[in-house]
Amino acid sequence: MIGGIVPVAGISSRMGRWKPGIDIGGKPLILRTIDPLMKTADLIVIVGGYRFTDLLRILENAFSCHSKLQAVPGTSTILFEKSCGDKSLLVVKNSRYHTTDMFHSIRLGAKFLPEDTEKFFILPGDYPFLQKETFIRLLNVDADIVIPSFQGKKGHPVLLKGDLLEDLKNFSDGNLRDFTKKFKIELVEVNDPGIIRDTDTPEDLEWQKFQSR
Repeated sequence: MIGGIVPVAGISSRMGRWKPGIDIGGKPLILRTIDPLMKTADLIVIVGGYRFTDLLRILENAFSCHSKLQAVPGTSTILFEKSCGDKSLLVVKNSRYHTTDMFHSIRLGAKFLPEDTEKFFILPGDYPFLQKETFIRLLNVDADIVIPSFQGKKGHPVLLKGDLLEDLKNFSDGNLRDFTKKFKIELVEVNDPGIIRDTDTPEDLEWQKFQSR
């Protein structure tokens, strides 16, 4: 089973407006980001927070599949689930998004991947121009952690072996970069500039809109 974790809980302070819903070429940014992941992973866990209801609305409108919304017993977590054939999409709310960082959302998402996860991607929710071939290329590499690079610059998504799930869930001494340093990393050069083009500022957005024409 191939999984994916997409953290998108933040308030987009550097952008000045909510990033997941920004229109790029007629499609919300979050949908552009997860599109190649939907084609290569079996289960995707999206971790939202700020404007969670709006995030759910975008995803509900995009996928005409069986869905259900429920609270996770004993927690403040809201779980939205969509099943599209052999693909599943879970949307989890990080209720502490005001006071936690992206790595907290990643660790929260990891709790919803099953034990039989063979490999899983970690992909921040603001990389809207990734190529499906990049995901396939990473999946064909046998290493604890696989990181793509473009012209020598590291990017996203990061691919991890399922064996690292428990380590990830229990790691609290730093961020994702600190975590990955503990394991064998394989760098893979790809012909995909999208791996280094996230969307943090209005200037980044202008580049993205130009590319989507």
